[in-house]
Amino acid sequence: VEHTEAVLARLEQAEAALAAAQTEVRGTLRVASFQSVLLSIGPIALTLLAERHPELQVEITQREVTSAYEGLLAHDFDLVLGEEYPVVPEPHSAGVHREDFTPDALRLAMPTTGPFAELESDIGALSGASWAVDPESSTTGRWERATCRAAGFEAIVRFETTDPLLHAHLVRTGHAVSFMSEIIAAQHLAGMRLVALPGDPHRVLFTAVRDGRAEHPAIRAFREALTEAASQATP
Repeated sequence: VEHTEAVLARLEQAEAALAAAQTEVRGTLRVASFQSVLLSIGPIALTLLAERHPELQVEITQREVTSAYEGLLAHDFDLVLGEEYPVVPEPHSAGVHREDFTPDALRLAMPTTGPFAELESDIGALSGASWAVDPESSTTGRWERATCRAAGFEAIVRFETTDPLLHAHLVRTGHAVSFMSEIIAAQHLAGMRLVALPGDPHRVLFTAVRDGRAEHPAIRAFREALTEAASQATP
């Protein structure tokens, strides 16, 4: 198995070298991503790529991190978009090249109407509020619950969903408080107010590819577009 993995990596390096000799970046890039990047940074990056590399086709599939990594190592995907939260580190996978492309501030999202609008803008004062959070099985959900516990209470989870737009809508309509990244909030802030959290936590957005594909022109082009898109999307 070790010899096979080494041979496959060398073959991918050879493919990358051949592709680099071409004058145009072309082909199909298969990407696995989570939802919040698809909502915020993804469309900007796709626009940049379409302008600069019209011969490159990008196919994006929404996947959770675990299944995305499995698909990457099985050669179902060429690149994985991931996120790493404070105190919840992502494990390193052998044979995978990771590259961080932007930090993203994490904030407390409070409504401007409804029963929770008049509560103090301090996470420690929200022990009695209804929360909209991700499932505890997810990295985001574990971080959200750990943040509430660090503030001295167990969150009253009334709404559990991986959909950040639903989180935003529940906050906007006054039914819950939640956590939200600044990149997402920049486009969906109407009816909400963002509050800084203790310690100013950030998640880190990153890309992961197989080691043999790291220098492929399509990978480099996509990573460059993501970095530029993140700078445009950051409030």
